[in-house]
Amino acid sequence: MNSSCAPHNDEPVRRVQPLLGTFVEIGLWSNRMSRSALLEISRHAFARIRVVQDRLSAHNRDSELGFLNRHPGQWIPLSQDARRVLSLARSMGRLSQDRFNCTVGGALVLRGALPDLGGPLSLPSGTWTDIDIDGNRARLLRPVRVTLDGIAKGYAVDCGIAELKRYGVDGGWINAGGDVRHFGAQSLSVMVDSPRLRRGGLTLCNAAVASSQIRYAPREGHPATYVGEAKEQALLSVKSPFAWRADAMTKVLAAYPPEQRSAVAAAFNSEYL
Repeated sequence: MNSSCAPHNDEPVRRVQPLLGTFVEIGLWSNRMSRSALLEISRHAFARIRVVQDRLSAHNRDSELGFLNRHPGQWIPLSQDARRVLSLARSMGRLSQDRFNCTVGGALVLRGALPDLGGPLSLPSGTWTDIDIDGNRARLLRPVRVTLDGIAKGYAVDCGIAELKRYGVDGGWINAGGDVRHFGAQSLSVMVDSPRLRRGGLTLCNAAVASSQIRYAPREGHPATYVGEAKEQALLSVKSPFAWRADAMTKVLAAYPPEQRSAVAAAFNSEYL
């Protein structure tokens, strides 16, 4: 999964902004660029993440996702970001037999975990087959509400990393509230709250890690809840090549007992931590 990395010794440039319903930290370094140049590049990465947030938020009536949810049965033109994430979510639903299910927005509205953005009365949940994608457009075949909260944050992190690479940064990372992706020749030490890791330490090298708290009712300040047949309420952490996949896999593994999670994660080119 990873290429070899050396320990990180140089002091990186770090910036933090509130995005994606959390705080997003970008760290980056380069032997060929000045600090001011790196700061400017980080601004481009934050802007790219903000675009993904604005397009895919299930909390924003004016997002592309909000428009799709309010008009079931109609073909809706979508941006490349929206088409890509919707396609990834649909594929994860198919491959996991709907253990990853992005059509549970109706149930989350009923629980108070998502706002009601209008539109027709929706089903509590559906399946991946309710999403029809054709080129640059998509439609919902039944009145379900799609929420991409289980995958879009990781996708936004991946987009930010792609932006850093596009500008030629030697290495760095993005941490969006525990969804972390690293790239470059110098490794990154991260703390992951997992009983399977000794002292919670993980050395990340050209890979991503995501953690999700599996719970059934929203808490103040933490509205996200799990809809499905989870085996336990717990914090699950997954390592994958991409942040979107690590993010999604935490929901998939919640449906399996602990003794099966490592094998299931491996089938998705991921690692249960």
